[in-house]
Amino acid sequence: MSRDLPLFLVSAGVYLERDGKILILERAAGAMIGFWSLPSGLLDAGENPEDGARRELFEESGLRPAGPLTLVAVTAFHIYGHDAVRIVYAGDAADGEVRLSHEHSGALWIDPLDYRRTHLSDAEIARWRARDPKDAAIVATVRATFDEYLAWRARPAG
Repeated sequence: MSRDLPLFLVSAGVYLERDGKILILERAAGAMIGFWSLPSGLLDAGENPEDGARRELFEESGLRPAGPLTLVAVTAFHIYGHDAVRIVYAGDAADGEVRLSHEHSGALWIDPLDYRRTHLSDAEIARWRARDPKDAAIVATVRATFDEYLAWRARPAG
């Protein structure tokens, strides 16, 4: 029996941490121009998600994690006309300065709660909705993923 199975794009990204802050990048190309988010992108064919997250981090920021990455969230969303799954890791930043790719116009190390309040608030989602409801849905998904990251970050040590 033959069935059409849904095809998903798979993306991976890293909440890179340094001195209690995370790295966010401002999109300058592709979808969501002007949006500040974690370094992330689509996996290459046959690529392991963690390897893809590390590759995207390096390609977009010139940085690498200092050690292992921890899986903190998996969410579904719609982008580029396709259903997608986003796999998100967290890890500490190795030494080095940000070197932006052509896909981004800015980089910022920001306190995670400040990022949530300033870039992922209801008002920001409404602002994106006025621009394009599909973009607002992506921002809402990024917020849900980020809330999972915040819950992971707040967990008791041990």
